[in-house]
Amino acid sequence: MMSWRGASVDTPAEAIHEYITVNTVAPLLLFRACLPLLEASSPAALQGRQSRPAKSIAITSAIGSTTLLDKLTHAKVLPYGLSKAALNHTMRKLSTEHPDIVIEVLTPGPVKTDLSRSFGDAFLKEAVKVNPRFADSFVPIDKVANGLMQCIDGACLGENGTSGGFRDWSGKVVPW
Repeated sequence: MMSWRGASVDTPAEAIHEYITVNTVAPLLLFRACLPLLEASSPAALQGRQSRPAKSIAITSAIGSTTLLDKLTHAKVLPYGLSKAALNHTMRKLSTEHPDIVIEVLTPGPVKTDLSRSFGDAFLKEAVKVNPRFADSFVPIDKVANGLMQCIDGACLGENGTSGGFRDWSGKVVPW
């Protein structure tokens, strides 16, 4: 959802509450509801039998990256960014508390969808002023979906694993 856009200082508190509920609280409640199933299929629960670890993957956005804020000044979506940053923190925290479950956030990045088309020309023109290559960064949805599925299939535990990470649809690590 991205129903509110505008200057950060003009952001209504109600918009922040709504976005946090949808993008942060709801995924936490989903994880909580699925936790017994995730734990039952974890490697520890299966006591060495060959298995793949249980996975909980949340879809996030680079707009939730504090590190990338300077590169995303065109995004006038404070409630969305706050909710995705909170989601990222929540999933990272859960990954430390449930080390036998792969818990990760993935971002599809700019995708050619009805939502991105609804942003309109004014948004796109402003974004292109900040980053002239922005318009070229939108990727077809089938390519992104296939990339996300590959990331999910390859998500893993361990010292070189992806659990607790933040990656884009191509597998590239996104800075927090």
